[in-house]
Amino acid sequence: AFLGNTLSEIAEKKAGIIKPGADVVSTWQPEEVQQVLNREAGNKKAEKILFASRDRLGKVKYGLEKQRFDYGCASGNVYRRMEIALAGTVQIDNAALALEVVECLKERGFYLPEDKVRKGLFQTKWPGRLEIIAKKPYFLVDGAHNEDAAKRLAQAIHFYFTNKKIVYIMGI
Repeated sequence: AFLGNTLSEIAEKKAGIIKPGADVVSTWQPEEVQQVLNREAGNKKAEKILFASRDRLGKVKYGLEKQRFDYGCASGNVYRRMEIALAGTVQIDNAALALEVVECLKERGFYLPEDKVRKGLFQTKWPGRLEIIAKKPYFLVDGAHNEDAAKRLAQAIHFYFTNKKIVYIMGI
């Protein structure tokens, strides 16, 4: 209601945060969103704009309690066997985005040792987002708060629990 009715309108509003001389880093986006972000980054004279890319993901191992992946950043640096403790296939995308941000910070002179980056990614927690609160059987909670989050929750449930009996408890 506030951001617009199309992806382009929403992207224009969100691009309002871009500052002159800043690096702009985004997760992969549909072409229409990339065009808006590229245009706005140019208008604001951002230092650079780059998009994390699923094409640079390698050796992904999905799991509910731990996920592992390789990722080649736009800078050319390759991170191997990165691990995250967040469930959901979208969390791999988010971790790749974080690695792109790390590379931008390094290029700006920040010292970020890889062991600390690894530790930070693995220790990241997101309470209430595909959070496991019991096992045998699994009992998860998720506060999907909008249409996109609900779709991602449905995708994750289908991905991790294919051919399993599922009991939903919903509060609206």
